[in-house]
Parts: sequence; C-alpha cells; structure tokens
Amino acid sequence: MESKEIKEKQIEGKEQSEQAQPQKIIRVKKPKPLRTFFFSILAITALSGIIWGARAFFLLSHIVSSSSDGGFFSNLPTISKKGGLKGQSDGRVNILLIGIGGASHPKGGSLADSIIVTNIKTNGAKAVTMMNLPRDLLVDMPKPLSGQQKINAVHSYGEQQKEKTGGGPESLKTVIETITDQTVNYWIRIDFDGFKKLVDAVGGITVDVPKDISDYNYPADNLIDYDPFIIKAGTQHMNGKTVLKYARSRYSTSDFDRSNRQQQIIQAIKDEFEKKGYIYRPDKILEVINILSQHLKTDLSAQEIKQMYDLVKDIPNEKINSVVLDNSATGPFQTYSNGGYYLIPKAGAKDWFEVKQIAKNIFSYGAILAEKPVVEIQDATGKSICSAEKAELSAIGFVVASCAKSQDKVSTTSIYSFTTEKNQTLDNLKTRYNTQGALIGGESLLKSTQADFLIIAGTDYEQVAGKTGTN
Repeated sequence: MESKEIKEKQIEGKEQSEQAQPQKIIRVKKPKPLRTFFFSILAITALSGIIWGARAFFLLSHIVSSSSDGGFFSNLPTISKKGGLKGQSDGRVNILLIGIGGASHPKGGSLADSIIVTNIKTNGAKAVTMMNLPRDLLVDMPKPLSGQQKINAVHSYGEQQKEKTGGGPESLKTVIETITDQTVNYWIRIDFDGFKKLVDAVGGITVDVPKDISDYNYPADNLIDYDPFIIKAGTQHMNGKTVLKYARSRYSTSDFDRSNRQQQIIQAIKDEFEKKGYIYRPDKILEVINILSQHLKTDLSAQEIKQMYDLVKDIPNEKINSVVLDNSATGPFQTYSNGGYYLIPKAGAKDWFEVKQIAKNIFSYGAILAEKPVVEIQDATGKSICSAEKAELSAIGFVVASCAKSQDKVSTTSIYSFTTEKNQTLDNLKTRYNTQGALIGGESLLKSTQADFLIIAGTDYEQVAGKTGTN
C-alpha cells in the first residue's frame, strides 16, 4: 500500500512538472477542445441581454475583462464609434481561445491547458478555422518576462506578474503573434469548473465513447488521493463531473484521444442546448450567464460580443474547421529532450518560418487542411506540370501521393472522387479545375488505393486552372 505521503508527492510532482521549468519537461500533449462551444457562448451571452434585460447585462459585466479599455460600461460609447470588430475590415477576425484549470485546481490552475487561435473569415463565404497549438512548445517569454518556457506556462507567469505584463492572456497573445505572424484581435478564457457546470446546466450530455477508459491515477479533488475513472465504450449519458474526467483523463489513453474527447464534449453541449430549446428560455439563459460570469473572461466588450454573434450566428457547422499542429510526420514540430521533454520547430529552436507559413495557409485553406485530403495526379497535358502542381497543392494542405506523366493526352481535365466525407475539398477542386462535378470510381486508374481523389489533367489544364505557362 502506498502511504498518503508518497501519493501526495506523486500528485504534486505531476502538477508541478506542468509548470514547464527550463530544462524540465513532461509528456507531449495536444489539446483540441473548445470548438463551436465558444460561439454558442457568444450567442447565448448576446441573446441574454435582449431577452432578460438589466440583470443579464449586470452579470455580463463580470465576464468582460476590466483590462478591455476600462471595462464594460465605459466601452460601449467607444466601440459604437469604431464601427466593426477589430480585423473585420481586413476580412478576418482572430480570437485566442484559452482553457485553464481555474481556482479549484490550485496546483497549475493558471496553466493554459488549451490554446486555440481562431480565425473568422468575414468577407465572401463566411467560415471559422481553428488552429490548435500544443501546450509543450518551447518559446521565448514575452517582455518584461525573460528566458524560455513551455507555451502553456506563459499564461501562468503572465498572471503572476499581471501588473507588469497586463495578464496571462495578453502575455500568451504576444507569444502567439510572434510565432505565427498572425494578429490576435481578442481573447476568450474559460476554466474547468465552468465547463463542468455548463454540462449540468443542460441536464448532462450524451456521448459515444469510442473505447474503454481505465484511469486509476485520476486525482481526487484534494489532489492527494486518487479517484479512479472507469468508463465503458458505447453511448453514455454523463453529468458534469463525469464529463470533466472524460475530458481530462490521459493516463490510460493518448493525448490525441484526450483531444478528440474534448472536441466531442464541446459539440455535445452545443447540440444539447439547441435540442432542448434552451436558447428560447430566459431562465436557462440566465443560468448559463451566471455560470459564465464566474468562469469565463474575455476582452470583448458587451457590444463587440453582440457584433461577434451577428457575425457567426449563421455559419453552419460544416464551415467550422479545426486543424492541430503537432509532431507527426507531416506536422511542423519535433520533440526535444535535455533533461525533460519539449516541442520545437523541425527547422530548429526559434525558427518559426514553417509555422508562420502553415498558419497563413490554415486561415486561407482551413477546410482542406482539416480534411487532410490525399490526391494523385496524372499529367495528360502533353507538357510537364507535376512539379508546380504538386508544390501548389501541398502548400494549401493536400497530401500529393504521386504525380506521374501519362503516355496519352486527354482533352478535358477530370476529377475522380473515392470518398463521400471530404466535400469541402471536392468543392475546392471543382472550382480550381473548373469542372462541374466529379466521377465516382475509376480505382483502376490509381497507382495507390489510399487516395481520396484522382486528378487527370488534360490539355485544357492551363485554361481551367488559370495557368499561363508550363513547368
């Protein structure tokens, strides 16, 4: 039997290791939570002011960060004069979404457990693309802080020295702008208790658990003892406490699984709220607002929240995309160990060029990156297009399995589709090659059985793809 003292040291060691001290690193984690849920929060928050009146707006004032131009009430006239949201005139609004442990998680409660840069495309066909950053990235601390830390610790240290840094979100925002070359216009932060209470507020959620979980090391509330978490695969209805365990458990499954579970939960909360018609019930909206007033902070003013709601309310789920930057074979990061465990760019520590290029492409071609399409190209143009076409498609998120010159020429460019699940990619291909549809089948034309699409480029390629020369 382990003694209480040994258990306490084990738990303390796990939590403190997440503080990301230099040269001391923990396992790679890849959070991917907080998708469309944040936009549901914006919708609920905005509607509550209309439906419930002064009481809801009083609670809303506690959500809006006091650092946002002097607070909630003083912001309203200023924002009215500004017109739109920051970044809206440039066609995109970028929001940093942050998930933290919070006050009930005293050891490491201000570490950023989830870091997501979200882009809202505001011109043309509106869309939302979310880029998840792994919390173990080794980054330079923003001034006036110094040294290097894990990116999740930037928020914690920023909070500890708020009078110098402006707070954790502002510190994290500075770092993210540096490594991605993307302007962050706003931030939203929620803690785990708020997450749990929101689930209970909708009466629990139903989730399809993909595989059994047996986590005997899940920490109890006192962070000393253990509170084993065991759940079977299959359809499960969960309350807030169970959901939080399901979202955070990591010892018997991978962090990739954990990220997918968190994404499941976010969608389930949103679906449950809509399914039960809570959006039309002022009492339920007020209950949610009460929760958010205690557990959610943002530098969006009340009026900007309403403007954000107007911007995103009609964007369908299929136009909300999520891409995770990781240390896989196709990801931009590699592991680094020197007495611990970090992630750094594959090009080398502090070389963020590839990350900046990926971020640029993600926010332009997020749907394609999210679907990870595999294509094969057959060059039947009679010329030579493989080198340029492979480079262009790869740059915007396609995996080009092969590109080969055909012995025969064809007159018309064709697309063959072997999947029914990557419709946004198919739309992009049809637009790119100016084709009306895609042919189904034709597997015998493929050199590989793993491609989602086959592109046969014909002699009309230069015209349909907008090309001006050969390669």
